[in-house]
Amino acid sequence: MSALGPLGGMWRYTAVRLAIFLACLGVLYLVGLSGLLLFIVALLVSGLLSYPLARRQRDAMVRSYQQNRRHPPD
Repeated sequence: MSALGPLGGMWRYTAVRLAIFLACLGVLYLVGLSGLLLFIVALLVSGLLSYPLARRQRDAMVRSYQQNRRHPPD
């Protein structure tokens, strides 16, 4: 088990997804997008990028979830 407990994989995955979103938000802002369009495009782009970039964290989260389902912590 990780130092973050049984939900450690979920927190790592969430942090990676958030970092990717914020990076996309910053880049798109520098490109000139603003307002609601900035957030919508950043959401779409970060969603597409996080699929390959956060694969390792997503797989670890799924393994942790499956292990906890088989052997729940006491």
